[in-house]
This record gives sequence, structure tokens and C-alpha cells, in this order.
Amino acid sequence: MIDRSALLIIDMQHDFLDPGAPYSCKEASLAIRNTVLLRSRLRAKGVPVIYTREVHRKDGVDRGREADSEPLHCSEGSRGVEIVPPLKPGDGEYTIDKRRFSCFFQTDLLGLLKGLGTELIVVSGVTARACVLTTVIDAYQHDYHTITIQDCVSGKSGLLSGENYGELFELYRFYSKPMTLKGFLSEIED
Repeated sequence: MIDRSALLIIDMQHDFLDPGAPYSCKEASLAIRNTVLLRSRLRAKGVPVIYTREVHRKDGVDRGREADSEPLHCSEGSRGVEIVPPLKPGDGEYTIDKRRFSCFFQTDLLGLLKGLGTELIVVSGVTARACVLTTVIDAYQHDYHTITIQDCVSGKSGLLSGENYGELFELYRFYSKPMTLKGFLSEIED
């Protein structure tokens, strides 16, 4: 199951995960703890780890349509743009900065995945309604299989589940296979 896979940890940054941050995610501490465990298990199996960060210029000129309705966040040089300490990238791991929701849009993610020989992307991160969703849709469009680890993905409504996200959860199921962390770890240990 994990041969030719990569772990994609999306935007686990202070501006999304700290209490009181511009986009503070509900159940963030649980999503962080679960992602630390997921990363540890996949690292032990030699799976490449890729982190993304949403980063905007200080003056916000590159925010595009986000500027229409969203508060300024993830500004270059700010604490908010940094990946939270428990998930700090390790040696030999990859970090991609992006200016839009999807991790594929105007980044080198596609080239990196091809270079790594990736066929399956294991997804964790924030936010469920924006960056994670658009990324799994774009992964689908690029013919990648994805597994979204539900209790490693959060947003303003909390962890990704049918209870919290209703019809949106069904949309996820079309583009990505949702699994709990426990279920996923059980499968990769078999």
C-alpha cells in the first residue's frame, strides 16, 4: 500500500493552528498529535515527507481573491507562516511554499512527486474546506491516488468527518479515500 507513496503535510502553520490565529482550526492539537504519529510511522518505512506552507508577501499583493474576504495571514517573515514545532521538517524532507490554496498551483510539487516516483499521496493538514480539498482535487486531476487521513485534517468545523462536514465529506470521498489514522496504520502494518 505505501510503496511509491509520499506523505503530504499541508500548511500545518501557526496562523492555522494556534488558538486565536486568523484561521484557527478546531481540534488542532489532536490533528497535530495524529500527524506527528503518522509522519513517524511513514518515515520509519522510508516514505518521503513533503510539507507545504502558505506564504504571502507582507503587503498582501499576491493574495488574489483571498484578499476579497479573508484576513491577512501567513505573511513572509511572521511567526504565523512557520510550521508548528512538533512538525518541523527533518533532514532530507521537502518544503514547498505556495501562494494559493492548492499545493499544485504554480509550485514544483508535481515535478517533485514525479521525481520521487510517487503514485499514492497520503494527505494530512489544514484547512479541510480550502487547501486540503483543492489539493486532493488537483491530485485527482493529475491521476494520483490519494488517501486523506481524516483525523489528521482539520478546519474551522474540526476534524474531517461526515458529521462535521456533511455533503463536503461526500465530495472528498469522490476525489480521495478517507481513512482514520488507526485504520490507515493498521493497513500499512499488515
